[in-house]
Amino acid sequence: MTELAKDGERIAQLMLTIEEWLERFHAAPDQRAQAEIILEMVRLQKEVDAILADQRAALAALLDRARWTTNEDDQVALFLQAFAFVAQLRCLIGDELGDVNACNELAKQKGEIARQLDAIGSGRRAALASLLDHDDLGVREGAAASLLRIMPERALPVLRAVAEDENSFRARMDAGTTLSIYERDPSAFK
Repeated sequence: MTELAKDGERIAQLMLTIEEWLERFHAAPDQRAQAEIILEMVRLQKEVDAILADQRAALAALLDRARWTTNEDDQVALFLQAFAFVAQLRCLIGDELGDVNACNELAKQKGEIARQLDAIGSGRRAALASLLDHDDLGVREGAAASLLRIMPERALPVLRAVAEDENSFRARMDAGTTLSIYERDPSAFK
């Protein structure tokens, strides 16, 4: 299990605990008990924030390595790692925290990574095809959406499968939205 997956499980546990403490808050007999509950909820939220800060720092370091690597094959491999990391982090934040702004920023980052692969040249965006079979639903969705313009025959079946999967609301919603746009106007991806 990856460190990000472990952190995702920890965040999910923390969010459930925060919900439990919120229920306790409403049932608390007095203001003193409510104050103690609020302090515990703040502590738990700080732990969530610290985990996310660590993940963002790890991502920033990975992107820096990718940008400064001179060997193109190594650079592509690092950008693929970063793309998968961003996609997983986006689903984690979307599914567990519901933070739309953070999800939007991470979506922009996925797009930027795809553009950086394009900038390397020689059809390097196509390397995202290696992520179409990734274990993580969000990674498969992100790769398929990024490949729709150049490989619709490979991307569309993946997007359709993700749109039907119940394991990640964020990935399912993104796949469904992408498919809806594509079916209305395929030229939007040209």
